[in-house]
Amino acid sequence: MNVSIGIDVSKEKLDLGWLRDPATNKKKSKVFKNDPKHFEALVLWITKNTKVEPQEILITLEPTGIYHEPLIYFLHDRGFNIYLANPAQANNYAKSQGQVHKTDKLDAILLARFGLQQENRTLWQPEASEIRGLKLRYPHKNSFGNR
Repeated sequence: MNVSIGIDVSKEKLDLGWLRDPATNKKKSKVFKNDPKHFEALVLWITKNTKVEPQEILITLEPTGIYHEPLIYFLHDRGFNIYLANPAQANNYAKSQGQVHKTDKLDAILLARFGLQQENRTLWQPEASEIRGLKLRYPHKNSFGNR
């Protein structure tokens, strides 16, 4: 993959960090609302700025409860390569890079760099549509009795 983008996901927003040139540390960032109505604009921004096809792009993000799920399905359906980073490993990587200040913008760039450096990464694949449909139709209760 030629292009690496990190996305810091929160309930309200998506901070994108594009590592334009890892050697010179050139980067570009953008913020979008974490709402499916804005996902197409996010894809257009990525493809317009990177000038490559989605199949050539690695998008790295950390799983954040349920807030990342609609986005990863959307991006996967458009042909992007998705890497769900282990939060503990990403945190250790940040410490190893001397990142002491923590902002969503910096986290997004860090995730882009982290994903790029993971030689044995396993790309995320959606579960079978039948399983996904059952989960959406019959959500289970968690250990606290909540849905």
